[in-house]
Amino acid sequence: MNQQRSFFYLLCCFAVLPWGRAIAQDVKIQPCSLNGGRWIQTRYVPEGRGFKLDWSDGPKMTYTFAKPNDTTQQVTDSLGGKWRYNASTGNEGFTLYNLTNGNRIICAQAQNVGALCTITEYGIGPVKLGMTLVEAKRAFPKATFSRGSDGEGVALVNVSTKESQVMVLFANEEDRNKPINWSKRISFIETFSSNCSASLGVRPGGLVAEAEKQYGKVLKIIMSEIEARQFVEFKNQPRGMIFRIDYSGVFAEGQSKTLRYRPDAKIYSITIQAR
Repeated sequence: MNQQRSFFYLLCCFAVLPWGRAIAQDVKIQPCSLNGGRWIQTRYVPEGRGFKLDWSDGPKMTYTFAKPNDTTQQVTDSLGGKWRYNASTGNEGFTLYNLTNGNRIICAQAQNVGALCTITEYGIGPVKLGMTLVEAKRAFPKATFSRGSDGEGVALVNVSTKESQVMVLFANEEDRNKPINWSKRISFIETFSSNCSASLGVRPGGLVAEAEKQYGKVLKIIMSEIEARQFVEFKNQPRGMIFRIDYSGVFAEGQSKTLRYRPDAKIYSITIQAR
């Protein structure tokens, strides 16, 4: 019996390596994205003074910290590449930014998987432009859809998960005081969520300076007349996207257009709209 158990024990160990070793080291499974691409389940395995990322679609890479217990620091990958590492609150998620080629890896908190979404010119997450509101609700069953509005009194639809608001929809409804008209088609989607990412990892909450590295220099920052909202345009930004910033543009007195922004300026929201 002991010989039989030993045989099966060894067989199982060989069958699951390297996963068996990873589990013993408190592996974390979390969704990661490269340069704003699709989210892929990835195993985070502590190794020495760093960690290994083992992507479920094949690639593996080990990263070594320059110094331990620092949430913002430089790490070196197993090929010698240099990355800037930024840990999120509670060290549950993090970002890696390649200092040479600008590649960005974002690994999100595992509990936020349901809220993760990719922003394209056609939609945000499972919600697409041109869908009726009822189609959007069916496409995103984990979300709650509720009546909303803005400072101008426009009828909107808020889309939220248990964790946070994910996006806001406009479907050409005329009265914010009436119930949602589920037959209306979506012509405008805006997200404020840092869990939603456009190409190259640009997302709400990210620095404008970092977005400029990905999308080219700022062409202009404009301020709207009614609510003084501020919007930035980059030279090579994705088609069909509007980037709002957090009131951090630097304007000359009486002017509503500038190229200047504060060092801490952030993307406030990203919008797509039907053309």
